[in-house]
Amino acid sequence: MAGRSLRASATGIQIIRKAIKHNDWKQDELKDELGLKTRQPITRLLAGEPIERSTFEELCHLLDLEVKDVAVPETEQPEQPRDIDALVQQVQSRLLPFITASDSPIGTMRMLSVNRPVPVDKIYIDLNVLEQLSCSSHFSDWRQKFDPDNRHDFDRLGLGRVRDRRVEALSAVKDYPKLMVLGKPGAGKTTLLKSLAVECIQPETKLFADLVPLFVTLREFAKEASKTQSWKLLDYLTWLLAE
Repeated sequence: MAGRSLRASATGIQIIRKAIKHNDWKQDELKDELGLKTRQPITRLLAGEPIERSTFEELCHLLDLEVKDVAVPETEQPEQPRDIDALVQQVQSRLLPFITASDSPIGTMRMLSVNRPVPVDKIYIDLNVLEQLSCSSHFSDWRQKFDPDNRHDFDRLGLGRVRDRRVEALSAVKDYPKLMVLGKPGAGKTTLLKSLAVECIQPETKLFADLVPLFVTLREFAKEASKTQSWKLLDYLTWLLAE
């Protein structure tokens, strides 16, 4: 039975790179032509990592290449984990009571004038975010551009009035596998991440049902790492899941 993913061989990667260069393709153009939302599959393929079989085959067709000439033979493809779905469900069920507990540090937020933690789903509101910062939105030079007489600049620390298209935060999370969330204090960064963790762990939700939400606070990570003298994130996650 054919696997769900394919990986390019070392020679195949060279052939693919030459074909891309010969046809003067840019990765963004390939992404659009293949109907991909991000360039991640193309980047992973060129790095020798497995990608979805259908994407691999469509790319080869687009570049006028034979799959068998650039892919690692089926017998050498990495074996697909057989019980990964069961393992994910097992870890999710273990995390569910921890994340949804009334005093959970992930599923709740501390609020001023409230003497007990408040569930995230009781306070979270939908956010709209920018897909990317424009060149004028970098924080490195905001001091030079800051105008205290401009109320929009004063409120947004030199970012000025936002003119770029905004998207729903949840849509951005679904579309991009890796994200960096930026915002001033109180903008809702932590609340957004916590709400995602709560949403992902719910048995009835379809949001990232095949993933396990892990919420890591850098302060707690540093505290534990200083005790164990191990600064490997994997070690910390192992300890966190064993708690």
